[in-house]
Amino acid sequence: MILFLVLVAQLTAQERHSSCADCPTWNMPQRGFRIYGNTYYVGTHGLSSVLITSETGHVLIDGALPESVPQIVANIRSLGFKVEDIKLIVNSHVHFDHAGGIAELQKLSGARVAASQWTADVMKKGAVPRDDPQFGTIIPAARIARVETFKEGDALSAGAVSVTAHLTPGHTPGGTSWTWRSCENGRCLQLVYAIA
Repeated sequence: MILFLVLVAQLTAQERHSSCADCPTWNMPQRGFRIYGNTYYVGTHGLSSVLITSETGHVLIDGALPESVPQIVANIRSLGFKVEDIKLIVNSHVHFDHAGGIAELQKLSGARVAASQWTADVMKKGAVPRDDPQFGTIIPAARIARVETFKEGDALSAGAVSVTAHLTPGHTPGGTSWTWRSCENGRCLQLVYAIA
């Protein structure tokens, strides 16, 4: 029975449709690991996804590709956390390789999704707008019906975690970098998840 389940899981992974020509390389497996304190890398080998944890709820930054979701979920679980404890999902920008998995991760966790106004509009429509520098060259991410918005410098909280939004347009007009405080062995650092 166990061998059958392993074979089915391998077949399912092989049959899973890839979003783009480079996506299989970006989606190569990567074990989750602690970055510092309550901050963990849970993404794939080629695409970042960061989990910031607390006993009262977690924040997830970026959702990678649609086909990355099983890996992100597996990494979160392997580190001893539950996807259902994610209370807030934010992202760096709305391109499919960083936001493609957010819709599914929202369904699995029940988390709120928050984005800059420009990004929220794109998420709700599920289309790449003409003012995106990569318009016409990339595919859209899945639509997300419920998206909250924030402004420059807003602090968003989930449980005991608080992240601060820094609007960094360029790669997309709605690009956002994030900062938060993470502590380990009595030493606290200000961490940054930046998009150029």
